[in-house]
Amino acid sequence: MEEKNLYVGIDVGSLSAEAVIISDTGMAAYSIRKTGANPLKAAQMCLDGALEKVDARKDNIRGVVATGYGRLRIPFADREVTEITCHARGAHFLFPRTKTVVDIGGQDSKVITMDE
Repeated sequence: MEEKNLYVGIDVGSLSAEAVIISDTGMAAYSIRKTGANPLKAAQMCLDGALEKVDARKDNIRGVVATGYGRLRIPFADREVTEITCHARGAHFLFPRTKTVVDIGGQDSKVITMDE
């Protein structure tokens, strides 16, 4: 892969783990796996799967953010952010007038109300 500035977001939930790779030009790849009993293994498999799709190496990653219930179990993450914060920021970025986000997860559901 030509682009060397890659950033990774990993969401480790109770049912599934997802990894997305963002490059200088936007979303480059993603991977989804069942979380199972080992959140770290699921996160690592997702990262490896996404990197394989863009023919990149871990050396190309400039930063990793983890979210979800398993976010604190990902030692290679540079930062951990709650899923509530991720949902609110993502919704605001895509749809700035958003006032409510509903998150229906594998173990619980959340309603997030937002202001400016």
